[in-house]
Amino acid sequence: MLFNAFQGLTNKAASLSYCIMERRFVSFTGLREMSSRVHSGAKKRFKVLKDGTVLFPHCNRRHMQSRKTHKQSARGQQYGVLTGGMARKIRRLLKR
Repeated sequence: MLFNAFQGLTNKAASLSYCIMERRFVSFTGLREMSSRVHSGAKKRFKVLKDGTVLFPHCNRRHMQSRKTHKQSARGQQYGVLTGGMARKIRRLLKR
């Protein structure tokens, strides 16, 4: 999506300012592309649904389950939902 102000311009300054306005990654030497790989740590810890919802498993589910109440165990089985800026960061790490 190009802005109307940049339609006729093809020089480097116009493309650089376009990328700044579109909030793309820009360095002083020109445009810098992100890595094409998915973040392997985020891949193991989060799940992104088709609608963009980011889910994460609750903690305290690894050991000593016999000492925990049923209520604690049931809450640990549910997935939590990330919202806001943190969800945006995770989606960017997972390329979605």
